[in-house]
Amino acid sequence: PRVTRPVVRKDAIKSSLNIPLKAKDQTLGVLMVASLGIREFSSWDIEVLTTIGNEIGVALENSRLYRDVEQRSREILTLLHVSNELNRRLEPDRLIELVAEKARELVPCKRAAAAFAENGHADCYFVPSRKRTRRSLTDLADLERPTYNEPPRLFEGTRPQSVMSLPMLASDRHPLGLIELYDSDARDGFSRKDADLISALAAQASIAFEKSRLFKETEREMEFVADIVDNMASGLIVTDNSGLIRRINLRACEMLRFDEKSLRGKPIEQWLDTRRENLNIVEIPCSFQAELKRNENGTLPVNVLASRQVDDTGSPIGTILVLEDLDQLRQLKRKEQERERLATLGEVATGIAHEIRNPLFGISSVAQILRMEAATEDEHRPLLD
Repeated sequence: PRVTRPVVRKDAIKSSLNIPLKAKDQTLGVLMVASLGIREFSSWDIEVLTTIGNEIGVALENSRLYRDVEQRSREILTLLHVSNELNRRLEPDRLIELVAEKARELVPCKRAAAAFAENGHADCYFVPSRKRTRRSLTDLADLERPTYNEPPRLFEGTRPQSVMSLPMLASDRHPLGLIELYDSDARDGFSRKDADLISALAAQASIAFEKSRLFKETEREMEFVADIVDNMASGLIVTDNSGLIRRINLRACEMLRFDEKSLRGKPIEQWLDTRRENLNIVEIPCSFQAELKRNENGTLPVNVLASRQVDDTGSPIGTILVLEDLDQLRQLKRKEQERERLATLGEVATGIAHEIRNPLFGISSVAQILRMEAATEDEHRPLLD
């Protein structure tokens, strides 16, 4: 064999027996037995060495499998660690940085880049330069599978000799972003195994990015709801099953003349002067009147609308109280009554004016006719004018 010829020439070997080291019908190496003198190897020698060679071949195969399993375990642990880190990061900018860094860590290369698409553009991040750029979303729209040694979509400057591009896809398969690796080794390039590792990273990054986007949307919705609650004309108090205040809006704080920090976690009965059974009444929703104990020993009459707060299973977890300021309601009612009274007076005045104008109009018309047609003496004409 070509492997053993240099050894034979160097050591002046006269006789040799070469046994292939096989495992699963694959030749993994050669076992060579050599002699400096001329020797004929017997069939027993060949049989024994073949058995030994087979054992060595199996041992080599097991060793290779062990290394593969060990390498795969390290890769899985690395991906698990990356997944945990990605799930802890909810800021898109930090996610981009983390994906690019971990891609270069999983598959050592000269440069790596990651980009996430949002609002019609893709924000890109490069390592190790830590440079940020911005691309059009159209650069990513047609990428649905890994590509090798095609023109890079994110990299600017001289084209690297080896390029691998992998999409990050959403659950509905539309592209969320892109991971690109660059290297200057044109001979080896990137392997299928490299693509599998980065594809696993891309899948985790897609989940993290969608989670980040959903978190931001949920956060905006919560802020919107909180803004509505805080700008309600009525007071709102939410208690747990023990009657402790869990949430209170600004209007309720104004009605009580306390700040939210002073009220949260305190029993509602400390400020709402009503019987405890009203809050635990079975027939909810219900309405009742009560007195709010305000700061500086004052009280405020309120109408309370109580409803039950339940969880996903329908089990009660607290009570929602909507407080209406009765003094304010009475003032609004008085103002409404005053507007109605003024409106009624206006209608009466309009009717009176109409009734007065009708006979006056008749008299004026008759006077004009008489002035034009009757033969009236000059001294009586001023009476018609």
